[in-house]
Amino acid sequence: MLNLGFDAHTELTGDVRAGKRLERGIFSEYVGGVAGTGKINGGMLEISYDDGKTWRSVEPGGVRVKSAAWKGSVRVPKDLQYISLRASAADDRGGSVRQ
Repeated sequence: MLNLGFDAHTELTGDVRAGKRLERGIFSEYVGGVAGTGKINGGMLEISYDDGKTWRSVEPGGVRVKSAAWKGSVRVPKDLQYISLRASAADDRGGSVRQ
């Protein structure tokens, strides 16, 4: 069973400043103690600027910091009201997660 984690630099309320870059990271790992795990071999990140009505793919992270962890940033448009992130990861045994 795969889990996903997000590291997005927001204000304490979850807000981000329009017109700036949003530093973000994603990582995937197996639930501890699970037998028969494979190798996590890929991740995908999607972003929505309209409260989840439409999504577009972005590079999962610019810099791969571990085998299943990526970090980077995205530009937040100046006239933005909403920003949402959705990620997925998969392994070489057919396991996957999306949230």
